[in-house]
Formats: sequence, C-alpha cells, structure tokens
Amino acid sequence: MGLRHSREVDALIEDLLDKEEIVDQKALLARLAEHDVHIAQPTLSRRLDRMGIRKIHGRYRKVSLEERNAAFPPFRVQSCPPNLLLVRTDAGFAQPLALRIDRLAIEGLLGTVAGDDTILIAVDVSVVDLAECGARLKRELESPANSPRKIASG
Repeated sequence: MGLRHSREVDALIEDLLDKEEIVDQKALLARLAEHDVHIAQPTLSRRLDRMGIRKIHGRYRKVSLEERNAAFPPFRVQSCPPNLLLVRTDAGFAQPLALRIDRLAIEGLLGTVAGDDTILIAVDVSVVDLAECGARLKRELESPANSPRKIASG
C-alpha cells in the first residue's frame, strides 16, 4: 500500500466511486493500483464494508447509516442435504446478509459463502440437524433482537 495512510486510501476510494461507475472490486483494485495503492481483494472488501460502501443497483456507492441499518429484503432459507443451507435474497444483499449470519454464531454453522443474491452455508450435521438449523436461522434473522441496527451497534 506504499506510504499512504488509511484515511488517504479511504478518501481515494470515495473519490473514485463518486466520479466513476465501478461495478466490481476487480475494477476498483485496478483503479487503486493506478494510484500506487496495492491491497488484497479481501482487505478491500472489509474496507468497503467498514466505510459503508455497498453495491447498489450494480455499482458501488457509499450508503447512509440509515440505509445500512434498513431491514433486509425478503429471503428464503432452503435445506440442501447432506450439509448445506441455501439462502436466496434480492440482488446485492447476499454479502451483508451473510455477514449478519456469521455474527449470529448459531451452533453448527461453519461458515458462509455469498454471491450477489445467494448464500451457501456449511452446517456441521454431526452437531445439529440440518432442517432444524435452517428453521433456527430463519427465526434468528427475523427476530427484532437481531435486526441489522442491533447487530451494527453491538
């Protein structure tokens, strides 16, 4: 990342996103490299999340705290034996929803892999029944105690 400070990199990212329609992280990494900023994709992903930047309607942009804390759109949880759960949601919401799922720390959930509108969840079926785990996940996600606002502040 050279000699740049974190705040300078954040400002550069915001400036690039304000001026250009950047549709994926690969393109953003390439634009950052043109400014002698070299970071790994997972680091960029975490940085964008911390900065409140989300992919909305096919492009990255900074969203307000109110938008970040808004309820997620409808989702559907489906069992995929022997050990996977599949969650479908609206385009652009899979990654923040996967982060929310990871933070729930439900017993038996090993991890999530998120695309644009689909999340695959690995379940340790030696610890928990797959269907029961899916039902619990759905209840937890719909619980007001686990709203995005509550998780973001906690």
